[in-house]
Amino acid sequence: MLSLTKILVASALAMQASAATIKVAVGKVGLTFDPSTIPAKVGDIVEFTFYARNHSVVGGDFARPCQPAATGPAAFFSGFNFFTEANTTNSKVFQYTVTTTDPIVFYCSQNTGTHCVKGMAGVINPSGDKALAPYIAAASKVTTGAVSPPGNSFGGAVVNATTTDTPGSTTSPAPSGTPSKNPNGAGSLAAPVFGLAAVGIAALLLV
Repeated sequence: MLSLTKILVASALAMQASAATIKVAVGKVGLTFDPSTIPAKVGDIVEFTFYARNHSVVGGDFARPCQPAATGPAAFFSGFNFFTEANTTNSKVFQYTVTTTDPIVFYCSQNTGTHCVKGMAGVINPSGDKALAPYIAAASKVTTGAVSPPGNSFGGAVVNATTTDTPGSTTSPAPSGTPSKNPNGAGSLAAPVFGLAAVGIAALLLV
């Protein structure tokens, strides 16, 4: 009989194998996130690529526009770690792993130019009134500017950028036996990881 631990481990391996990376451009076209509405599954990674000049990503609160979430899955902050010259992209990206299918709003807390107040926000898994349009409408009425959480980045990971994929593109693991390609033409680890995860699940179920 399968133990609860084995079932949970098998589920985690399956989730890791099927997770996608969703690319979001920060400030590429004016004060925007592109895309600004993001459907995502639990386990997916939302990867923020930063353009000129100095932006951030803050997990927000629908009830308090341009203010950070106090706790929960939406409590994340990229920090102001991505100062970028014009016509370039930063060599670092911020990755946020989705842990819920509930709607999560995020915004740029740069107050030089009042980015959040001017509509620089996005929503993961919008639903009902927890969507981008009502949030931007409420943010436009904020008179005190956006709030940055104290300290540096948290709730995600600052890592080296690896690709220059089109904003909004989704990178999924390649099926077993069909290695995906990186920009240098070498096969990536996506297929082997997927295969190993499948083997691991099978082994767990047989024990």
